[in-house]
Amino acid sequence: KGKLIKYCDVDMPSDDEFLNSALAAHADSHMKTIINTIQTQQYKIMRDYIDGVSILSGCAGSGKSSIALHKIAYIMYHFRNKMEDKKIMIVSPNGVFSDYIAMVLPDLGEENVENILPEEIVNEILKRYPDYNYLSREQAIELSQKAIEYKSTMAFRNTVSDYIKYLSKNIFTPEELQIEVADKEIVIEEATLRDLFYATFSDVPLMDRTMKIAEHICEKHRIRSGDIGQQIYYELQFMMKSLSILALYKMMYTDSAFISEYGYSLSEDMITKYDSWEDACALALMTLNLCNTDELSKDVFYIIADEAQDLIPVFIDVLKTLYHGSNYLFVGDRNQLVFTGTGDFAEDIKTIVLKRPLRVYSLDT
Repeated sequence: KGKLIKYCDVDMPSDDEFLNSALAAHADSHMKTIINTIQTQQYKIMRDYIDGVSILSGCAGSGKSSIALHKIAYIMYHFRNKMEDKKIMIVSPNGVFSDYIAMVLPDLGEENVENILPEEIVNEILKRYPDYNYLSREQAIELSQKAIEYKSTMAFRNTVSDYIKYLSKNIFTPEELQIEVADKEIVIEEATLRDLFYATFSDVPLMDRTMKIAEHICEKHRIRSGDIGQQIYYELQFMMKSLSILALYKMMYTDSAFISEYGYSLSEDMITKYDSWEDACALALMTLNLCNTDELSKDVFYIIADEAQDLIPVFIDVLKTLYHGSNYLFVGDRNQLVFTGTGDFAEDIKTIVLKRPLRVYSLDT
């Protein structure tokens, strides 16, 4: 009736005019400028490859943040039914990008987007250690720069990962178990306990297996006494290398059998007086791998990790382990590295986050 409802710029490299209209509908003038100046390469990245892992490396001013923002809107627009109750999560070390997205996205009608700091993810895992504290990265570097630089590398992440594998084969050293029940003695051979721990209950988290074995023994031998069952459990616990994840982590630096088997150059000097962010991430990774952490699991459909150049490899492993069902977009710029020792973030992510398919995009302009 003579009224212009909407229009789409023919220069926009889009084959979806409704998406463009939705993006521009309630955005402020800054957002409208971004929408109208999207380059073909940027648009391709926004629309490309939801499943798996995407890594976007770009220089300052190349439009990385704009791409990430519109990627969220695109996922919400096209995959709303597939997402159901799942969330999109933005992980950003400084909160600036998260604040910006939180300000803009409500105008686009996207509400189930969660902004989170890396520290919040790690702190949630480490809540089971109420007395545990660690220094900020700035404080830790002042106290022990050499150790912190090493713990920011892929080599340190590999060390922690291999130590977890080592513990899965060596954390429990069985001994013959003798149980007095009424007027008879039950003997459980060392080989039987070894098989129960490392084979029969291999699908149970390492730190929960002794309880399962105690329950199994009581059931098999019809032991009804709670006191005897508790005694069996305690004796099995004494066969563990340690019952503390924090103690196990400290042992990594001095465990000669582990160091010899894997060939690492570790020493007691690396155990700093105060734990650092890197130590906290290593402890979190060990906790996720050795303990039952089902209460932490969240159904996240897509994770966008900003400032990926400053996400240390051991934290990337925490992210991958905790949100193993998620798809990812990592956004970063090596030239904007704040902390030393993190190396090539794109190569680190390729190695750690084994989800496929995987693509790497580079914006140099």
